[in-house]
Amino acid sequence: MADIGEMLGKLLEDPKSMEMLTGLLAGLSEPAPPRGEPPAEPAPDMEKLIKAAGVLRQPDDERCTLLLSLRPFVNLERQGRIDQSVKMLKLLKIAEQVGGLGLV
Repeated sequence: MADIGEMLGKLLEDPKSMEMLTGLLAGLSEPAPPRGEPPAEPAPDMEKLIKAAGVLRQPDDERCTLLLSLRPFVNLERQGRIDQSVKMLKLLKIAEQVGGLGLV
């Protein structure tokens, strides 16, 4: 489980990985072409991608703010758990936003 948290953390921190993930999600939302035809290049809906990327720039929600405010007062093990929880909440927020935009 710690490995998944570390991978998500790296994904959330690296802008190139986020662009790649957004592109991947956009590609998954397109229906598969018939087998006899070559796949056509999907034209990404830039407005939806910009809105999805805007989620990363939004301030943390109340849950993240609460967890981050408690962080200095707990031991190191719990600080790590708080960090993982905040990253998971951010990933959940991104997934909700991408799902609401019709990218998935």
